[in-house]
Amino acid sequence: MTFPLHFRRAEASPEDALFFAQALNMASDGLLHFLFGSGYGDIIAQTSMVSGHDLSLEHVLLAECEGEPVAMLSGMAVASMADFSPVLRRAAGRQIWRAGLLALTALPLFKAMSIHNPNDWYLQAIAVSEKLRGTGTGSKLLAMAEERAISCGAHRITLDVSSANAAALRLYQRMGYGQESISSAALLLGGLRVRRMVKTLLLA
Repeated sequence: MTFPLHFRRAEASPEDALFFAQALNMASDGLLHFLFGSGYGDIIAQTSMVSGHDLSLEHVLLAECEGEPVAMLSGMAVASMADFSPVLRRAAGRQIWRAGLLALTALPLFKAMSIHNPNDWYLQAIAVSEKLRGTGTGSKLLAMAEERAISCGAHRITLDVSSANAAALRLYQRMGYGQESISSAALLLGGLRVRRMVKTLLLA
């Protein structure tokens, strides 16, 4: 079954911001909910509506079906990355203390994800709603991410994926990505690791 999709840049609106927050939580296998609790949506949405950092909506592309957002990708040139933590702290308020303590359990993963080559383009997240999985939407978004990376002059596109996410790993491998590294295990999260996947781009 095919779905008519319309792709557009995200706007700094409450609706796009909330969808981005939910999609980012989906892409991270529930990490945001784990860190911030049930209020994660409002916290990430508020953060994303502020420009000039890695969690800003300015880096987000949405896919819509019949006027409703159903998928998203977020990514940027590594050279333009900027710390989101000051904005996130303001949005989270007291919840930042809970998040900080819980983040210690995932420290090996965060450390691995913070290492970047300044000449790369980083695909921060990609998420597709359940009803569109298996329709090729993820592949289309990856192709768009690669186009954006090439337009920035990047020679490589990189991303991080949980070692437990077999479906995502299959997609990335099918699209030509190979593993560059793997993080140390987060023992307090059942030994979870993240894999850094890389694809070399053919520049025009």
